[in-house]
Amino acid sequence: MEWKVGKDMWEMPILWTDFFHLFYYFMIYSFLGWCMETCLVSFRNREFVNRGFMNGPFCPIYGTGASAIYLFLTPIQEYPWLVFLGGLILATVIEYFSSWIMERLFHARWWDYSERKYNFQGRVCLLVSFYWGILSLVMVYVFQPIILVLVDRIPRFSGKILGTAMMIYFVVDLSITVKHVLKLNEKLAVLTRIRSDFMNRVEASMLYSTAEEARTRLEVLSSSEILEEVSERIANRVGAGRDNLLQFKEKMERLMQELKVLTEEKRSNLGIKNAVEKRLLRAFPHFKPSGNLNALEELKRNWFERK
Repeated sequence: MEWKVGKDMWEMPILWTDFFHLFYYFMIYSFLGWCMETCLVSFRNREFVNRGFMNGPFCPIYGTGASAIYLFLTPIQEYPWLVFLGGLILATVIEYFSSWIMERLFHARWWDYSERKYNFQGRVCLLVSFYWGILSLVMVYVFQPIILVLVDRIPRFSGKILGTAMMIYFVVDLSITVKHVLKLNEKLAVLTRIRSDFMNRVEASMLYSTAEEARTRLEVLSSSEILEEVSERIANRVGAGRDNLLQFKEKMERLMQELKVLTEEKRSNLGIKNAVEKRLLRAFPHFKPSGNLNALEELKRNWFERK
């Protein structure tokens, strides 16, 4: 089929298909992938979990993988073992680079196979790759013949209108998700900075023998627990009659005021609960932001564990 730039993009030939068919394959497999992931995770967690990077019912990584498998493995579909091997390799490469790109864009690891045997950089692992090979066989020999017939029956004119609407929705949904991922990263960075300021002030107060003792003791405590411990230590020092009492009390009053300001700032940030951000943290329990793990754990405790 001859196609020139400027013509209807839906008719653009792509190997042995066209953009119209490939687009609908992508959307259908993205939806099916979302259904599979959501059912598995929801069953495991015993509650509904919208398992996808986007808010809507689509997992683009499945659509991308299935489209690539259809395009590159169709010529060898008469050889199931080659389909299995090719699907395993293609899907693994896509999963690896998806993880790498998302980490570079958002400064966070979204899934992690580090605890599984035969993993590579925690991004991919042999067992999951084996599952990709099995899914490739199911896709090529079970789903694709049915989906091919369904897409062929979509009227071209109305299909193009629907496809355009779906593209717009996809871009809007993806933009909203990216916006909130960036906001979540900003929130975690602020919480990390507040905790660092908090710890630095406590360490500089000389209430502990060394800064290392203060950090070791306080690292596992929340801000409110640190306030209680600092107050107790101040009371003990005052009761022991150590230091110049007036200067010490003035210094400690300033310290407590600074800590309370930081605590209130943190409480304010923790209190800003966004539905998209909460959904993402539920959907990706292995989400690991670079350098903000303590802040993430405190955020999760505040959002999900408190009644």
